Amino acid sequence: MGSTFFSLPYQIVFSTKDRHPLIQPGLRPRLHEYLGGTLRGLGGVAEGAHGPK
Repeated sequence: MGSTFFSLPYQIVFSTKDRHPLIQPGLRPRLHEYLGGTLRGLGGVAEGAHGPK
């Protein structure tokens, strides 16, 4: 008996009101780590995290 694999990708986009840049550049790596850890805790896999350069 074979197994079935499926993938259900999501794209989650966060933004501030009027897209004001409120997240300080030095905090971005920690924020991405936190969000990735939260996602892993839910059994998901982060394929990438991006933000303004």
